[in-house]
Amino acid sequence: MKKVLFFGVVALLGLSSCKKNYTCECIQTIDLMGQKTNQTITTPIKDTKANATDACKALSLSTNTSSSYGGTVTMNCNLK
Repeated sequence: MKKVLFFGVVALLGLSSCKKNYTCECIQTIDLMGQKTNQTITTPIKDTKANATDACKALSLSTNTSSSYGGTVTMNCNLK
């Protein structure tokens, strides 16, 4: 009985999702009056891979804006 319980606990731990450290790398492009600049921004995320991927994608979607000067700011992010 103890062996069955032990293997059950080990199997449960093996199947559970563990949180790991991931890096969300974003390339921000600013286009203002014909001048383009790029900047790389990295954000650490400690979560499951699925949640980290969703959080990283949310960063790229939430920062695509246009300025009042006719310029654009875009952010494309990928999980590393």
